[in-house]
Amino acid sequence: MQQSGARNAGWTLALLALGLVCEGFDLQIANFAAPKMIKALGLTKAGFAPFLSASLFGMLVGAPLFGWLGDRLGRRQVIVAATIAYGLLTLGCTALASFWPLVALRALTGLALGAVLPNIFALANEVAPERLRTKAVAIIGIGISTGGLIAGSTAAALAGAGWQVLFAIAGTVPLVLAAALWAWLPESRRFLETPKRAPLSALFAGPLALITPAIWLVFVGVLMTVYLLTSWLPTMLQDNGLAPASAALVATGYQAGSILGSIVTVLLIGRTGWHQVAAFAALAAVTLAATAWWSGSVAVVAIGLIATGFFVVGAQTGVNGSTSATYSTELRASGLGFGLGIARLGSVLGPLAGGFAATISHDVARTVLAMQVGPLLVAALAAWWIAGRAEAQ
Repeated sequence: MQQSGARNAGWTLALLALGLVCEGFDLQIANFAAPKMIKALGLTKAGFAPFLSASLFGMLVGAPLFGWLGDRLGRRQVIVAATIAYGLLTLGCTALASFWPLVALRALTGLALGAVLPNIFALANEVAPERLRTKAVAIIGIGISTGGLIAGSTAAALAGAGWQVLFAIAGTVPLVLAAALWAWLPESRRFLETPKRAPLSALFAGPLALITPAIWLVFVGVLMTVYLLTSWLPTMLQDNGLAPASAALVATGYQAGSILGSIVTVLLIGRTGWHQVAAFAALAAVTLAATAWWSGSVAVVAIGLIATGFFVVGAQTGVNGSTSATYSTELRASGLGFGLGIARLGSVLGPLAGGFAATISHDVARTVLAMQVGPLLVAALAAWWIAGRAEAQ
């Protein structure tokens, strides 16, 4: 009986990981399509920034809204419906050729993407064995980076194809996955057995009054860096003289480093993992500072990006698992949703900051890399403080 339950949990976690692979692919494919879209639409890099931020703005709204809904209706329904929605919306981009309609559709896509994340993480925590809950969330979180790696490889392989081909692939795969989720994804038993539906004010009750805002600081600092880099890497590298296929491959190195960092985080992470988050965020800040200093060398930038991916996405993986462990069942998707939603303030600002850097600096690479050191140090300090509070309870 126990083995059967473990097998069922493993199968559910595999489905959830695939859901995050699709999500990561959809998020990143727009960034890899950006150079082609800028050329096709006759825009400047700064003028194109609203498109890169649109999905992140949608996620800012979608994550808290549908995290709250997932705590009331159930995780499964929200995950399946949102996966269908973002697949159809991404396919819709292939039929448009005007910039602002594309921005609007991408914002709606982000709304659906935002619905998926907190509910997948909440469900993963609730189906995993108790001693492995934080690790389970961290493990499936690798799916996001894996999706980004596949997106970069796909963009490199289809370097001669139009940007619409990339969106067609990114929209079709989630629809296939949604059918599998509908057939096989179970609802959380812990959710079904928890009749209590806590009000949102419970996110700030007792010790959470300070812990919740501190979690938001960590999310913002880490996600601002993740999305600034992933949004502008292909364009930034091409500005430094790399061919489109080479730029895509170097950016894919960042994704590969992020997967390795996520794996190491999974191996190291403890009951809550906030100490690991603090260490990885601080090391990401140091790595970015060093890479910015020697940004004139393509080899140094390539190696630095791999190391940065290792530390910053390792920190992100730890944040997801640690946050899921911090909140109780009746608050889990809401806590994750609001954390992920507030984080989008950072992730929206990240691509916009890259666009601003492109207008004020002749050395875009150095500026983009250096501007993230401060937010990462703030995130590291906040995570270290949360770790101390968690140990004191």
